[in-house]
Amino acid sequence: MRAADLRREAWRALRASPLRTLLTGGGIAVGTMALTLILSLSLGLTGVLAELVATDEQLRHLVVMPGFGRAESRKNGGAAPAVEGEMSDVKRQRLQRVMLKRTRGGPPFQVRSVVIDAETEKELSALPGLESARPFLQERFELSFPGADGRNAAPTTEKPQGALSLAIQADHPYYPGRLLAGRWFARDDEPGVVIHEYVLYRMGITSDEAQAALVGKTIRLTARKSTAMQQAAAMLGIGPRGDAPVAYTEDVPVLGVIRERFGMERANVLEEAFAMQADLFLATDFARKLWDRQEGRGGPQAMLLTAESIGDVESVESRVGDMGLEVRSIREGVQAMQTFLNVMTAVASVLAGIAVFVAALGIVNTLVMSVLERTKEIGLLKALGATDGDVARLFVAEAALLGFAGGAIGTALGWALSLVGDAIGRRLIEQAFLMPYEGDLFRFPAWLTFAGLAFAVVVACTAAIVPTLRAARVDPVAALRS
Repeated sequence: MRAADLRREAWRALRASPLRTLLTGGGIAVGTMALTLILSLSLGLTGVLAELVATDEQLRHLVVMPGFGRAESRKNGGAAPAVEGEMSDVKRQRLQRVMLKRTRGGPPFQVRSVVIDAETEKELSALPGLESARPFLQERFELSFPGADGRNAAPTTEKPQGALSLAIQADHPYYPGRLLAGRWFARDDEPGVVIHEYVLYRMGITSDEAQAALVGKTIRLTARKSTAMQQAAAMLGIGPRGDAPVAYTEDVPVLGVIRERFGMERANVLEEAFAMQADLFLATDFARKLWDRQEGRGGPQAMLLTAESIGDVESVESRVGDMGLEVRSIREGVQAMQTFLNVMTAVASVLAGIAVFVAALGIVNTLVMSVLERTKEIGLLKALGATDGDVARLFVAEAALLGFAGGAIGTALGWALSLVGDAIGRRLIEQAFLMPYEGDLFRFPAWLTFAGLAFAVVVACTAAIVPTLRAARVDPVAALRS
């Protein structure tokens, strides 16, 4: 039997029972739609993760913070410590759990026993496999514009405005692109500040023109004496009391005005966490010079380490942990998010698979009923010379046609719903973060379209195996007598 004859006969058989065909094809369409939508969302979220977070540069970064000391669990490779004495196995397990839990540090208010002092900073910078090590230096200042003659004065509040600074390198890859006016640092020891538009807004300087006019003017940084606890609180935006003695003042030029990160602009995720409350940016060496002017100053609150390669991250992380310091990396977060996405995709795919299985049962039922209803027709075909293979191919063609039609409709519906999902997702993200989002939460590459169609056809043909074998074994003599 020719291929054209098979298609024509298969289409005629499906049209003979339109309601049954519609319901069976609808089941395939729903299953295919659900599966393609799930895979589309998984591809979209994985793509966003890879583009914004899981880049080679980001995966090489680690943040080091003061720690609670060298965890005993690391001495034996993280295994549960031995518990000696006569006791039940349950009691031994409970004690091992307590011992493991208590070697992992303490609550946030517990005093950290290992700080990042000058010696620790040197030790961190000398770790093998490290490309660079940069301290996060944050200082709380009071801002004012000096100039009694008015030539250098600028609109300001009645009292000095509090601001948190952050030390940033001159060759930063992202921040210079966010300048609204002026320029970025020419070198790491350049005196001057790049000031955030928000702190100027708080000072009553609101328009772009008025903010840009500050470039080149002198701003006064007033640092007050603070305790170690107040220095740590500066990271949370809580500065020393306004009536504390002045530690020093520094008059520096305003080099530029910078804005907030907006939309899909690239950023260093770990660095952005420290820059979240920053009002001023200082060049790293100049910031260190100011930092050292505070008497009794401790070490930096944290350091950003960059490994030479992704393969070096784990070894650097292990060495930092052995020093008793807290260490966090993008790699850990990315792995956790990828694991979560994989688990959620697997669970959702199983649910979609149930719908596909139900659709497959519908195909079996449709073809079995078709065999029973067309027994005499099958016998006539065989009497006219059709072989068992011809009959089998006829029913496989019906199943394939049903699967292709259902798969095409399901894939088209999945693509259409992905566009709707993208629009809704973008709007929700924009409302939550108050900035435009241009990424795709659902991604529908060409291969996914073909995979949806192929999946539906394969499921349909697989479900047709039993009815096809039954049709091929029909005795033509018995069939013509029925």
